[in-house]
Amino acid sequence: MNDQSILNKASELITRDLELEETPTSSMSEEELLLLITHRVAYLIEHNMELLLSSLYRLDVSEQKINNALMPGNPTSPDSAIAMLILQRQKERIITRLSYKQPDIDGWDRF
Repeated sequence: MNDQSILNKASELITRDLELEETPTSSMSEEELLLLITHRVAYLIEHNMELLLSSLYRLDVSEQKINNALMPGNPTSPDSAIAMLILQRQKERIITRLSYKQPDIDGWDRF
């Protein structure tokens, strides 16, 4: 699976879990997707932090990395840093799934 396919699969997970208002397209670049996620994270930080934290838990983003992203000395803004963590984690999940994918079992549907 190529990088664009991995990005597309990751964007599907992120769109669902973050309830993105704008649906990413298959031709969207990683930078464009990251900007879309950053806008949503900024909105959630401002208006619904509880939903953001719940989403981060569902997306399996490391709490330690979130804490580091929110540190006052971090040169990246909190919304951008969290958006990068979300995208990075979802891409990792897709790659892991592909690495451990089992072949279909012939005749499985007969049982």
